Amino acid sequence: MVAVAAALLVAGACPVTEARLTVRGLSMAGLAAPGSTVVAALGAFACAPPRRGDLAVVQLAGRNDPLLKRVLVLPGDRFALRPARGGERLVVNGAPLRTPGGAPYAFGERAASMLRLYERQFSGRMPERTYFVFGTAPGGTEDSTRFGPVLLEALVGRARVVSPAVSPVVSPVVSPVVSPVVS
Repeated sequence: MVAVAAALLVAGACPVTEARLTVRGLSMAGLAAPGSTVVAALGAFACAPPRRGDLAVVQLAGRNDPLLKRVLVLPGDRFALRPARGGERLVVNGAPLRTPGGAPYAFGERAASMLRLYERQFSGRMPERTYFVFGTAPGGTEDSTRFGPVLLEALVGRARVVSPAVSPVVSPVVSPVVSPVVS
């Protein structure tokens, strides 16, 4: 199987598996509410690296259910925390990081302390094959403010919402877990 996948990559083809997933949780409110269906191109990031703003299916070690998150800080990006009203702002390549609705993320002390740890460790520049992923809540959710950066290998698929369920509620603590659609 590995030889077949390698041959496909050499030939210019990208072996991608499509999966339909259902969102459970609120941390992607406004993009994907509970009950929304997403189609994930599993393996797509092995062929084309994530771009800023991509929706990604994230599989963390030790966790059964994958998460749905936005990829917002890319390898090579400069990032820093800056004090602001309502919390600390994450500035990426000189611009404040913003939610899909345009609001700047404003992280409380707990979330900011996690990001500050990596700002120091990486000297403010994201290493190769390493990303920060976030939900849509301005204060953070179960995302890189809780579990830190993720490696490319944890980004198992590029996702797109095919049946959005718009939710006006934004919860900073509940994360959208995606699961296979059961017929």
